[in-house]
Amino acid sequence: ELKREAKVERSTKETSILVHLLLNGESSNTKVDTGIPILDEFFTTLAKEANMSLVIQCKGDLWVDDHHSAEDVSIAVGQCLTHV
Repeated sequence: ELKREAKVERSTKETSILVHLLLNGESSNTKVDTGIPILDEFFTTLAKEANMSLVIQCKGDLWVDDHHSAEDVSIAVGQCLTHV
């Protein structure tokens, strides 16, 4: 049976991430904070168009670059999508 909800917490040396995805047909509960404005906009738009709630919190080493945060957030979202 498919689940309609998934939650992933991911920590590496560079990032600490929480992703909570809920396929409930309601995107108004979406809150995305990756520290990367274009990535926030991308995942917010994805949630709206897919009619899902998506909460993403990421603390990363943005003073180095945004590569680790973007990569690890995308991996965590992919893991959530795999489990729903």
